[in-house]
Amino acid sequence: MNLGFGLTSMMELAGTLQGSDYDAFNTNGNLSLAGVLDIDLLDTFLPADGDYFDLFMAENISGAFARLVFPELAQGRFWKLTLYEDLNGSTDVLRLSVSSVPLPAAFWLFGSGVIGLLGLARYYPLT
Repeated sequence: MNLGFGLTSMMELAGTLQGSDYDAFNTNGNLSLAGVLDIDLLDTFLPADGDYFDLFMAENISGAFARLVFPELAQGRFWKLTLYEDLNGSTDVLRLSVSSVPLPAAFWLFGSGVIGLLGLARYYPLT
């Protein structure tokens, strides 16, 4: 099955239970992705960090969406779209998940340096 160029695949999310709270597409054959993936949130649902949605399942998933349309999340969270390929050929899954934005390593390095300098200042006063 081909989701087609120029077409929009709209998936609605209102919770984390597949089939009852969010849309999912499952086929026993091959699935080729193209076009636009449009995600809509319903009923004031706001996904939390760690929530995930298995949107597409097929024996084999290939291709990629040309454009992704995702709703805004709370500050510090972002959408992540991941293809999990089953190497034995049974089922591939395209999963949409919500993650927190990690603080950059430079921030932690800078913070550690400041703490270290404060510790040195305590033992070696500037007088």
